[in-house]
Amino acid sequence: MKKEKLIKLFDKAISDLEDSGEIVVTTTTYGKVSEYLYEVVRDELCDEYNQTSEALQLPELRIESTLSKSISQLHKVFDLSLDNAENLAYEFYAYCRHTRTELEIADYFSHEGPLEVALTAYYCCQLGKNRFGNSNYLKWRQEIYAKLFG
Repeated sequence: MKKEKLIKLFDKAISDLEDSGEIVVTTTTYGKVSEYLYEVVRDELCDEYNQTSEALQLPELRIESTLSKSISQLHKVFDLSLDNAENLAYEFYAYCRHTRTELEIADYFSHEGPLEVALTAYYCCQLGKNRFGNSNYLKWRQEIYAKLFG
C-alpha cells in the first residue's frame, strides 16, 4: 500500500474518531498527525520484520525508513538544511538504483544503517566521489567518526 493512500486513511480515521467523540483534535488539518502515525507504523513494521525474516519483502518501507533517518543524520552531522539533506539522500538512492534492485538497496540500507547511508550519500553525491568502500572513503569516514565519537 502506498504512503499517500495510508495517510489519507489515517486522516479519515482521525476525522471519524473526532466525529464520534472518541478524540478531540485541536488542528484543522490532520496531515502532520497522519504523517507521524505513518512513520511510527512504518518503522515498527521494519523493525519487527527485520527481527523475524532475513528475506523481508517490504523493500519500499525499509528504504523509506532508512532514508528518513539518514536525512536526520545528514542534517545533524553535516549541518545541512533538512531540504538539502532530503535532496542528497534521494540523490544517493537514485544513484543506487542504477546498479541495484529495490530489494538489494533495501538490504544494503538495512545492513549499513542510517548513519553509514548518510555518510556514503554525502561522500558520493555532495563531494562527487562515486566510489565508496575503498581506502579513500574509509580514511575520510574515519575522520568523520573521530569528530562524532571522539
